Amino acid sequence: MLGTTNYFFYYPQTPANEKFVREFRARYHRYPATGAVNGYLAAHFIAAAYEKAGEVDPEKFIDALAGLTVAGPIGKVSIRSYDHQAMVPMFMGVTKKVPGYDFLIADDIVTIPGHEVMPEIAEIMKARGKQ
Repeated sequence: MLGTTNYFFYYPQTPANEKFVREFRARYHRYPATGAVNGYLAAHFIAAAYEKAGEVDPEKFIDALAGLTVAGPIGKVSIRSYDHQAMVPMFMGVTKKVPGYDFLIADDIVTIPGHEVMPEIAEIMKARGKQ
């Protein structure tokens, strides 16, 4: 069966993801899922935006988010300037049973960059009536 997600705890196989999984499991005694990665990224975006803004000011914070990039367990993630959406990759793979896990694991994983699956800015403008 083919499946997609924004996060597999075992992929990507990078030092950053391995560290995230190790520390998460030590603290919560389970594997991290999409929500854990989203929370991690959100916290890092908030901290980086406030640092860039230089003060606690909502408008400066919003402006600071535009185009901001942070590194995380799934690699670098950026905030699209136009609509402040995080450009998060999708991971697609074929699921199968693997010894040692009581759930399916994806294999032959392909990474689809966020900017390739998100609507184009022109589509968003049209939907918002701002052609």
